[in-house]
Amino acid sequence: ATLQQIVCESPEIAAAASEAQAATWAIERAYAEVIPDIDVQAVIQDDRGTGSTNANLQLSLPIPIFDRNQGGIRRAHAEAAAAEQAVSRLTLELQVRLAAAFQRYETAQNQVDMYARAGGILDKTDRSLELVRLGYEGSEVGVLDLLSVQRTYFETNLAYLDSLREQWIAAMEIRGLLLQGSLRGDR
Repeated sequence: ATLQQIVCESPEIAAAASEAQAATWAIERAYAEVIPDIDVQAVIQDDRGTGSTNANLQLSLPIPIFDRNQGGIRRAHAEAAAAEQAVSRLTLELQVRLAAAFQRYETAQNQVDMYARAGGILDKTDRSLELVRLGYEGSEVGVLDLLSVQRTYFETNLAYLDSLREQWIAAMEIRGLLLQGSLRGDR
């Protein structure tokens, strides 16, 4: 669903699609150029000095008359095909970028779940710290063991926060794919 939304709303795709539409119009123009333009000009002059009236009719036709514009038509078709392929290439490129961002999101989501779920890593390190603290208070565990468990507890919480950060970065990157290329002039 996200890929479909990105393809439908992406400014990159919209720009490429407008170029494809312009190429389609160029094909129509190339076919229209097969018919030569004929210019007709009529002039009527009234000469008061001689009392006569003169009329001229001028007809201009490009040479060669039977230019079928085959080269222009082929070029327009080639440019239209290239523009359509650019839309397809861009769609695949967006799909690849989305897949990479979604993979990072899923990996971070799995890590967050492993840390945060009931009985997960955070619960276990919290429980370990509590047990070692009780052992230290009962003089059964030394201070170095307590410090080691506290360090593990803090490192685990930092790793959990890093996983959350990676998850949000990936989520924002997925949302940002809609805006990719929207501020550049070329696409």
